[in-house]
Amino acid sequence: MEQAGPHRVLVTGARGRPPTSTYKVSATTPAGFKVSGQLTIVGIDAPAKARRTGEALLERGRRLLRESGFADFLATNIELLGTESAYGPHARPLPTREVVLRLTVTHAERRALRDVQPRVRRAGHIVVARHHRRGRPSLGVAGAAAVRLAHCEGAGDADGHARRDDVHGDAAAAASPARAGTACDVAEHAARGPGKTVPLVQIAFGRSGDKGDTSNIGLIARHPALLPVLKHQVMPERVKEYLGHLVQGRVHRYELPGIHAINLVCERALGGGGMASLRNDALGKGMAQMLLDMPVEVPESLLRELPS
Repeated sequence: MEQAGPHRVLVTGARGRPPTSTYKVSATTPAGFKVSGQLTIVGIDAPAKARRTGEALLERGRRLLRESGFADFLATNIELLGTESAYGPHARPLPTREVVLRLTVTHAERRALRDVQPRVRRAGHIVVARHHRRGRPSLGVAGAAAVRLAHCEGAGDADGHARRDDVHGDAAAAASPARAGTACDVAEHAARGPGKTVPLVQIAFGRSGDKGDTSNIGLIARHPALLPVLKHQVMPERVKEYLGHLVQGRVHRYELPGIHAINLVCERALGGGGMASLRNDALGKGMAQMLLDMPVEVPESLLRELPS
């Protein structure tokens, strides 16, 4: 190759072959059908929880396929976005508390995925990619209201009488918000002696979900003896402060002594909730997991007495 002038190159000594009797063609052939979905997992041990969630969804999907008379998936893939899963054996362990589970499956029959997809999605609240519909974007706002049964057509039993559920005894007391720990709770907590600071997950289980723009966080003490500590440490004011980056309204606390639990109702906590929310976790599924990292003070004597 020689420079033969401005923007000109002289090539000599090249050799070639005559044209072949065939053309090179790139083509795509049918190989089944594919569907992918993503689900955000947050909280302590998020990567392990996300992988187990993916495995559980695949197990459920395979069971549904068998029950419907379909063959197994052609291929499956679980990816944990945010944990360097694409690096394989070269991935570095990351101390993350937020990952995105990406689950992809393929099947020989479109109908198999079409029938199984919504039933798996309901089990995991998984958001599955779909084709966009033509038309203008729409936004819906979820809300809740109380309507008298007498004003609703068809709201009654077989004889047309209005239905109502009565609340008695302990259930009625549990329906009242607990503003603060009782004097008895405080005294019992203090009588246990010096305390140790641990994450809330060490003394309680947690589960959360949405009610419109309200997040509902349930906490169950891991042992009945821990309930006074749970009530004393997890006050509405503390929850409001700890989750203040998400919760814009008030936090109410209700007691459920029958199951050694408390229920936290956080208002204006989901950015509008459901379709109106711009957040990734629009249903507040991860809020309990975040709250379980909140530090609480537990009497050391109690920690020594209870099973680990």
